[in-house]
Order: sequence, then structure tokens, then C-alpha cells
Amino acid sequence: MCEDQDASIPTESDLVRVVSFTGSHSAGIQIQKQALGKRVILELGGNACALLEPDWPIEDAVSRICLGAFYQSGQSCVSLQRLYVREELLPLLGELLRQELKKYPAGDPSEKKVRIGPMISEESCQKLWEQIEDAQPRGAQLLVRPERLSANHMTPAILTDIAEEYPLMQEEAFGPVLCLATYQNPEEQLERLMDLRSGLQAGIFSNRIDLAEMAFETLPSGAIMIGDIPSIRRMLLLIGEAPRGLAGKDLIRPIWTLPKKS
Repeated sequence: MCEDQDASIPTESDLVRVVSFTGSHSAGIQIQKQALGKRVILELGGNACALLEPDWPIEDAVSRICLGAFYQSGQSCVSLQRLYVREELLPLLGELLRQELKKYPAGDPSEKKVRIGPMISEESCQKLWEQIEDAQPRGAQLLVRPERLSANHMTPAILTDIAEEYPLMQEEAFGPVLCLATYQNPEEQLERLMDLRSGLQAGIFSNRIDLAEMAFETLPSGAIMIGDIPSIRRMLLLIGEAPRGLAGKDLIRPIWTLPKKS
């Protein structure tokens, strides 16, 4: 880590042959421009998404969804930020998410029971808080209303009915927020997601192999998690497609993780 004024030292020095950076998309692009003639390895922030289909056990999905969205208070490059769900599932899903969040108490992270700690800075917390507040007059609904505990600490927020062009759907939030959106046809929804900014990884909760294969071929993400959240960390897989990072999906084959039949 370094101060902003020192960031150009490794990119301009003749002693440095390879520059590796993990962080925001804007900072990564700036480093790439500065490091002309050097090898550059980028792992940039994302706004990872997942689809939830009716054929997947919803109780199983809910526990994974909360984990993916709110572990480390959402401060992960593969945090689940957008969840697309069939419209008929939304009422039940909302209630189950509220119940599951009772297992995520906020407070001092040194206490074992606490699962929602502070954000990295007051500025980051304030930016996310303002985005959530600003989304409501634009039509967004709060399924779970956040509470501001301190300057850099807030409880989880879950929103619905957010316009796709709004920053919470387009940019990395890097905080405890989950945005829900509905759809009717999964194939059409995957096609729509082709034109949106995507994260390093994506997930799809479905038993349909054909749908999983379509997600793998369609979504502009470096890896697709079948039957799970996009927040699984496997360092080989954290290689998203441009402009989020290096091309990685062609380096691996799909791994199906379907639920066991009882």
C-alpha cells in the first residue's frame, strides 16, 4: 500500500518489470496507462451478480446469498452485489433474507458473534449511505433498511426496484448492500446481462445444465459458479475478462455443483 503521490514510482521505475494491482477499476486503468512497456496484472473491482431460479431450493440459496453479500461487510471484489430472481419468488425471498440477516449482528469485529464490522473508511461508508438514500426517490424500495452505527459503520441494506443505470447496479459498492431485481425469462435475462458491467465472477442457482452452459457462454465474467454465490475465492478463477482483468474463463472448464438428491 502507498499514498497516491507515490503510486507512480513502481510504474515509472526501470527497476520494475511487472506491476500487479488489486483495487478499483478506475485506479487499475490509470496504472495500466502509466506502466507502458511493462507487464501489468490487474484484479479490478466488480459488481458480481447471481440468478436464482425456482427449481433451486430457496432455503439453501438464501444462506449462501447472505454470506456472499455480507461477509467482510461486503468488502470483497467478488461480493454478491446484484441478485436477479424470478418475480414470483421475490416475496418469499425477501422474508427469508430478513430472517437470515438476524444471524449477522453488527458491532465490534473483535467479538466472535459479530459478522458485520466497519467499512474501510468514513468516506466509503458515506458514499454508500448517500447512494442508498438517493436511490429511494428514484423508485427503489428498501426491503432491509440500514442503520448508521458510526462514521464508518452501517448495518446491511437490501433494495429492490433499482434502475439498471443507477450506480449501485453498475459500480462496485464495496459495502454491505444487496440489490434485488426480478425477471420472467432466464434466457432473456442472461442476454440482457451481456450489455451490463459485470464482476469478476457470477453465480446461477439452477438445476438446468443448459441454462448453466448459457450463463457460462454469455456472461462477461471470468468464472461462473453453478449452484453457488460468485464469492468463492479460488485464486486461479479470480481472473475476469476485460475490462475487469485478464481473460480467464477460457483457461478452465465448468465445474457443476448441483445439490444432492435426498
